[in-house]
Amino acid sequence: MALLFLLLIGLFVFAIAQVFTRDKEPPDIHVPRYTLWALGLALLGYNIFAYKMGFGIGWGLFGISIIAAIFLTFEPEKRTWFAWYIAAVGVVAGLLSGFRNNEFVQEVNVVVILASIVSLFIMRSIDAVQWHGLWKVKTGFQFIGKSLMQIPLLFRSASAVRSDKHPGMATVIKTVIFTVVLLLFFAVLLSQADPVFELMIRQVREQALGRTVISIILALALLVNLTVRFHADTTKNIPTLRFFGYLELFIPTLALSLLFGLFLFVQARYLFASDAAFKVLDITYADYVRNGFLELLISTFFGCLVTYVVILKQREVKALKERVSLQIVGTVLTVELFALLGSALRRNWMYMDMYGFTRVRIIGLVFLA
Repeated sequence: MALLFLLLIGLFVFAIAQVFTRDKEPPDIHVPRYTLWALGLALLGYNIFAYKMGFGIGWGLFGISIIAAIFLTFEPEKRTWFAWYIAAVGVVAGLLSGFRNNEFVQEVNVVVILASIVSLFIMRSIDAVQWHGLWKVKTGFQFIGKSLMQIPLLFRSASAVRSDKHPGMATVIKTVIFTVVLLLFFAVLLSQADPVFELMIRQVREQALGRTVISIILALALLVNLTVRFHADTTKNIPTLRFFGYLELFIPTLALSLLFGLFLFVQARYLFASDAAFKVLDITYADYVRNGFLELLISTFFGCLVTYVVILKQREVKALKERVSLQIVGTVLTVELFALLGSALRRNWMYMDMYGFTRVRIIGLVFLA
């Protein structure tokens, strides 16, 4: 809490410095329609569902409120079927967090909610989305940079911020922030001068200070990201990968293919073995079927990233021999990744054969599909 208080003081001083040291006309920052409604919706979601509540449905509903707040500020022409789909996936993940599942399922819900929020932020900030992985990565980093740059720009141009329906919104926001910061600062100082006043401030602080500080930070973060607009590269050129050369990519991918092949060869015997085969290795059947499912999914995910990089490099190389060798090693790696998914599927079935059908394992089957 002390660090958050110092952060607010620093932002206050930074804002004052920006106001008195600006040397040119501030940029005209556009605040989208319904921004106040979006901020109110997000703050209500946090204070009602997420404040001092355990991980689960409360935080899931808070995530839904953030998704709804972002989508509310979308321009009508940007509310495409894909935008609706991204928002709906995040909402479903938030609702599913209310079910009592294991840690892995809850982590998946959190990742999906965060991915939905970030995707909606980026989609409302650019003109068009390109269906290339490298383009998405590049645009994501550009969005982060624009968001960081937007903080001082908002302070410098607060008086010039435009809104379709609330032209005085910037003034209201500045007034609220400065008032709260000043009250907090002097309340802390005055509480040191009188023990009775300090006791009253302590009671107020325990109930409201943390909630207020986090609400302000949440509102500022949401406002900053809602005002980001930039022009991403929308050319139809296929993304290129010049960081890796041919050998720098071929040799590691070949080594990874050999490693995956060794793993599949070693475990092939035990995926269809009985309990007696595991006793020789001093491993129980239960221990074997419980472990490895999540690790196989993670390995497949990062392996897919490697195959994507191989495909990008394959498009760039001009020599036929190099292009064919990359195609072969990429195909082998892809087949092995499908085998890893098959291994995860087999472990799932082994678990259900031993312990019966459970909701978590059924969700695992759906996730595999």
